[in-house]
Amino acid sequence: MSSPDQCGLPNEVQRTEVGAGAGNLVYANFVFWGIVDLIIALYADIDILRGGAYGLVVGYIFADVGAVRRLFVILAARVLAVVVIALCVIV
Repeated sequence: MSSPDQCGLPNEVQRTEVGAGAGNLVYANFVFWGIVDLIIALYADIDILRGGAYGLVVGYIFADVGAVRRLFVILAARVLAVVVIALCVIV
């Protein structure tokens, strides 16, 4: 048995960083999902400005999904989550 390090853990214990896993889809692709959200929102906005019903439906669905997604982030960014949820409810 090896001697413990400063934290009291044996030297064989490997430490991993939070979010460093290969299958961690929540934190690994923020930029990708941000771009996807932007494309969907812009398409819905353009369709609404043209008077299309598709953009209206996509806008409502986008607002609902956005509010639910912010519920998962509320502990990490409280003010941002509350502001985005309030904007989604206004829609």
